[in-house]
Amino acid sequence: MKFLLSIPCQLIVVIFIAMSISSIIGEPLQPLTTALSVANAPKEQPAAAPAPQSFSIIPILVALGAAISTFLLWHLYRFYRSELAINQVKRAGGRVTTSNNLTGILRYIFGDVSVSFSDRRLPNHRLPELHQIHNLVKLDLSNSGVSQKSLAAIIYCRFLQEIDLRGNALTREELLKFTRKTTAKMMHGSPT
Repeated sequence: MKFLLSIPCQLIVVIFIAMSISSIIGEPLQPLTTALSVANAPKEQPAAAPAPQSFSIIPILVALGAAISTFLLWHLYRFYRSELAINQVKRAGGRVTTSNNLTGILRYIFGDVSVSFSDRRLPNHRLPELHQIHNLVKLDLSNSGVSQKSLAAIIYCRFLQEIDLRGNALTREELLKFTRKTTAKMMHGSPT
C-alpha cells in the first residue's frame, strides 16, 4: 500500500520535470524560428517587426507525454522484475502470499507480499532475488539454513517490515551485523 500512496508524489515530480523541460526547450527555439522566417523573406522588403510571442502548449504536452511514458515504462519494468522474482521464489520451494489474494498487476499496486521458506532447505543456501519483489513486507526464513551471505541481499528489500530467522545457525555477531543494516523487526533464536 505504501506504493499506492507514493503515486501522486511521483506524478507531481513527473509534471514538474515536464514543465521545466518544456520551458527550457520552448524559449530557445523562438529565436531560431524567427531567424528562419526572416531568412526566407525576400531581400527587397524590410524585415517586419517580430510578432508578439504567443504561448504554445505543444512543448508542454510533448514533455509531459515523454515524462509520463517514462514513468509508465519504468513501472512496467519493475512489475516484470517483481513477477520474475516471485516465480524464482516458487521454483525454490517458497510460498508467496498476498493480502486479499491479489495477483499480477493488482498485487504490484495494492498487495503486501509475504514470502515463506519456513522448514524448507534453500538450495545451496542461496535466496532468490527477494529485493526485486515489490511490496515485500514479511519474510519467514525459519529453519531454512540461511547463511550470512544470503542475509546480505535481504537488506535491499526496502518495504520489509518483519523477518523470521529462528532456527538458523547464525552467530550473534552475524545477527547484530544484519540488524544494523535493516529496519525490519527481526525474530531470531538458536537452531533446534
